[in-house]
Amino acid sequence: MDIRRKTKVNSFIVVLCLLVVLCSCLIISTLAWLEETYVYHEDRNNLGAINVVLLANGNKIEGSTDENGVWTCNTPYEIPSGNTIRSLDLKCRNEGNIDAIVRVTISIYYMENNNKRTALLVTGSPTALGTISLDTTNWVRQFPSETVACGYMYYNSRLSSYNTKSYGADSIVTGTDADGEASIINQILVSNEQKDTKFYVDVSIDAVAYSGNIYKKIENNETTLADIPVNAFPFGNKDDLPSTWTAWR
Repeated sequence: MDIRRKTKVNSFIVVLCLLVVLCSCLIISTLAWLEETYVYHEDRNNLGAINVVLLANGNKIEGSTDENGVWTCNTPYEIPSGNTIRSLDLKCRNEGNIDAIVRVTISIYYMENNNKRTALLVTGSPTALGTISLDTTNWVRQFPSETVACGYMYYNSRLSSYNTKSYGADSIVTGTDADGEASIINQILVSNEQKDTKFYVDVSIDAVAYSGNIYKKIENNETTLADIPVNAFPFGNKDDLPSTWTAWR
């Protein structure tokens, strides 16, 4: 074999070996980067999920989620009776790993002659039969009537992931984020006449991922907020949403 040709072959083999080594390093480093990026999530095929649960007086309420992602409690929660001030401590918690914005549907009622009677909301201390007062914080009420204790309540802030993970020097540090849990109703007040009457609360929860302008569904080259289709907004008609909604930016 010609010396020059042999030298070219040897050079080609060396270059080929270097390329193989380089590609291997790139593959390994890429895999390592992916591992480091996605190790936060238990499901490597999913960037994350919302998992909203409901708690009353510190206990989780059993519920189920339908195909549309709406969570509903399996059985209406019985609010402890025996007093005019009923501790409820109703909270929703996001146990997923994506921030969410939340709407709950509330119905508070009692039974009379085997018939469901929806409670009536009043301000101040209730005195009449069937009236109650609610103690709520940081929620916007969208009830059909201000006197009926049922309807939508929008949480006026994002709900973070309650369970947190951060990377320490040698390990993953787990913890909780207080912003991942929101109090819905702290307590209800009933009339003295109904201090021993059982009241119930039925709840369903809609939650959608919060991520800046994630709700902008650009279909026909829309460029401004006013041009965005109504169905692109969370929970439906944008006219029904609170003016202080924070999902857009």
